[in-house]
Amino acid sequence: MIGLSLSFCVLDIVEGKVSINDVQKIITGSVFGNAGVDRLVDLYCDSWWHRCKREAATIFYELLEAGKIQQPRLIKDDHFPVVHEGIRWVATEAEIEWNDERKNQVA
Repeated sequence: MIGLSLSFCVLDIVEGKVSINDVQKIITGSVFGNAGVDRLVDLYCDSWWHRCKREAATIFYELLEAGKIQQPRLIKDDHFPVVHEGIRWVATEAEIEWNDERKNQVA
């Protein structure tokens, strides 16, 4: 499975909706780079993960260490997955709608 939302996909894992063993990667719209990792975790623990701070942070760092968190916006600012109607997991990258590609289609 490929996740499209860092905050919600980590929550899905914490809540047992998705097994961490089934996660191929999470392609996030978040941009934190190496220097901002702990700051991002603190921010998410104070917001999205406030009910499960320790568990969520542990899962996040495990995914990060395994190289399973991708940040395409580090390369191109407007290149990130679009999340529709709560759909935050896909089976393949071919199912992903990319923000920059959608903007090009509308123009």
